[in-house]
Amino acid sequence: MAYPLSITYKSPEKSSRFLALITIIPIKVVLLIPIIVLCYIYYLITIIVSGFGILAVLIWGRYPHRFENIVIGFLRFCWRLMAYLSCMTDKYPPFGLKSVDYEAELTFEHQPASSRLWALLTVIPVKFVLLIPHMIIMWILGLVASICMLLGEFAVLILGRYPEGFAKAITTYTQYHMQIMVYVMCLTDKYPPISWKK
Repeated sequence: MAYPLSITYKSPEKSSRFLALITIIPIKVVLLIPIIVLCYIYYLITIIVSGFGILAVLIWGRYPHRFENIVIGFLRFCWRLMAYLSCMTDKYPPFGLKSVDYEAELTFEHQPASSRLWALLTVIPVKFVLLIPHMIIMWILGLVASICMLLGEFAVLILGRYPEGFAKAITTYTQYHMQIMVYVMCLTDKYPPISWKK
């Protein structure tokens, strides 16, 4: 069965060399300061909400849908922001909880019931011990994705488009990372798969 969280990326035919240049310099980061501040505030809210979500699973055996929307909305926005910062898209990332027509998107299938045992193992924190193999793989994938992001910006500057292989590495890492996050935050009881496919 498919994992409940997946991300998608539609590669544009061409990319802006100017935006790649201001990313390398890094003027783009300065222009994104307002949205990065909003993202940080949203991150703090997400941490609090996910804590209450885990508590709700322990008490009622399900993750509240409203809490889920906040957490998934944050992950969705992080993926959009990463795609924009790494020059995978030239479109400014929309800020919002819902899916929109954007090159980088995230979908999540709601889980109607959650395991109280898995929530308890998150609090204890036994679940983190079970994730040690994933953490090692994620660290390696993260290193590869970081190199691809840097080289991708220079590739756009030279070629005028983002290399498909670099985009694949970043997308694979991001999906893998976010699948682990939804598992840790008890939005799903499914153990994240070790998979190289998007």
